[in-house]
Amino acid sequence: MTGAGALLVAVLTGCMSPAGRTGQRYNEQIASVLISGDGRYLVALSPDFHYVFEAPPVLVQSIRGVFHPFVSAMPAVFRVRHDGTTEGDLYLTVSPEAAPGLVEAALAAGYQPQQDERGRAGAIARVRLNGKRYSALLVEKEASYSLNRIYDVPVEVDGSAGEVIAAAVASPVSRAADGVLMLFGAPLVAIPHTGKTDSKAVGK
Repeated sequence: MTGAGALLVAVLTGCMSPAGRTGQRYNEQIASVLISGDGRYLVALSPDFHYVFEAPPVLVQSIRGVFHPFVSAMPAVFRVRHDGTTEGDLYLTVSPEAAPGLVEAALAAGYQPQQDERGRAGAIARVRLNGKRYSALLVEKEASYSLNRIYDVPVEVDGSAGEVIAAAVASPVSRAADGVLMLFGAPLVAIPHTGKTDSKAVGK
């Protein structure tokens, strides 16, 4: 197994936790993943919270680049502090089923090479997400933004889950009159369909 492959195994095993909230660690059910029209922010929506992250360039290129259909995503644990500050890692892989030119485009965007068990060339990127978690209670979400399934993302919080919920401030995500979700004046758009994704990945 390659070093990258071992890394993904560690992520997968690290993400396993019982469903539902269990003290300081629980699984967040993410129903929508959006990016701002200006490419500055990634937004993950759950029934209770909105996670707003700055979007690193490699992530934006993964969403908008020609190799996007072959990208899969796997989130590691999101860690939330008392003030809502949130950080976590997102692991992106480009399938070795992609044409060599698409793999090269991913490498140029900041990915690292990796090989599968058959020796086929693909790529992987570890993306650090930094942002903040907000209360979603005052924002009504349009069904058109929903993914075709719910994805569980493991979350660790400082203090009890109830304390963090009580401390959460209102989300900066708002809904325009036409139903479009907005963030800091920029429209939010659903991230388009990706290739093969794990059951706990963020995306379709």
